[in-house]
Amino acid sequence: MAQHFLMSAAARTLSLVDLCDLSEAAAHKMLCEMRWADTDGSPVCPHCSCPAVYTYQCRRVFKCKACHRQFSATSGTLLAYRKLPFRTLLMAFSLFVSSAKGLSSLQWNCPDSGGQAAIGISEGNPTGGSNRWPNPEPSVPL
Repeated sequence: MAQHFLMSAAARTLSLVDLCDLSEAAAHKMLCEMRWADTDGSPVCPHCSCPAVYTYQCRRVFKCKACHRQFSATSGTLLAYRKLPFRTLLMAFSLFVSSAKGLSSLQWNCPDSGGQAAIGISEGNPTGGSNRWPNPEPSVPL
């Protein structure tokens, strides 16, 4: 089994200065190479694991040839519903893997995301915000 990219030596050598100079297309390509390291960056459908996909050039979206579902480089991850640029995500990865004890949610805050994306990523909640859901039981006294 291949080692996860964020645990590899290549991830520890990601320079924040180099990531700032990346274009959005180059950042998307790098994110795809991180996500699908087993296939050298070529996308694999997260729904049916089919390696045969179409690539939409205009929106950075892929479409599976087998199940005909669309997906992106962040589909099926905690970053699936984030609207942050790929370059910003890579810079966050770089800061996270280069720090000795990780980062707190307050250090992840980004003015563009309103702070909720950082909390959602750190807690593992794909919708952002807290994991406290409303009580499903009615509040009618017995």
